[in-house]
Formats: sequence, C-alpha cells, structure tokens
Amino acid sequence: MTTPWPDARRQLADATCLWQDLDGLHCTEAPETAPMTSILWGWWPEAHGQVVRVRLDGDKAYVAVRSWPTNGQPTVPWSRDDRRVAAAVRANMTVDITQKYAVAVIDEMTFIRPI
Repeated sequence: MTTPWPDARRQLADATCLWQDLDGLHCTEAPETAPMTSILWGWWPEAHGQVVRVRLDGDKAYVAVRSWPTNGQPTVPWSRDDRRVAAAVRANMTVDITQKYAVAVIDEMTFIRPI
C-alpha cells in the first residue's frame, strides 16, 4: 500500500535517513518534500532497534519498518582517495563516506544502519 510522502515523513520522525540524489549523498532527518531518489533508508537510536526502508515513486512511498537482526554484515567503506567517489566528495559535503555500515536482508529487502 502506498503512503503519501507527508505521512511517510511522519513515520520517520526522529529517524536518521540516508539517500542519494542528484545533489549527492544525504544523511539527515527526512526532508520536507519527497527526495528525488528511489530508496531511502533510515534508523533510530540503537535502543529503538528498528530500521526502515522507503521505496519512493514520486511523492508516494512504500514504507517497511523491521527489527534489526543480529546477523547484519559490515560493509567496506570507501577511502577518501578512491577516485570512484571523488565527484561525490565536495567541500560542503557533510556525509562521511568512510562511515562503516552494516547491511541486512530482511523479508527480501535490504536495510542498512551505521556501525
């Protein structure tokens, strides 16, 4: 079932969200308007224990909230010297591309959270 973005954003209250769009990589609270991306991941403080994945189609959202499993696999972060991400590293960028994340597949959907 789809949810209008304002309702999805309310479900993301207090969550940190991560998405990539034409302006780069973002890691912050959910934006006022639906971002121009297809997937947004989110997480709440560790004590909350849940993660969220939002599939976006314009201003419509498919929101999936799941409990974080114990078998999340760590990712390998990019180096700041990695030329593949050089275009994404800007002077005003607030996202640390060297942040380590864990990935988990839950109900055939991929979720992420920082570690």
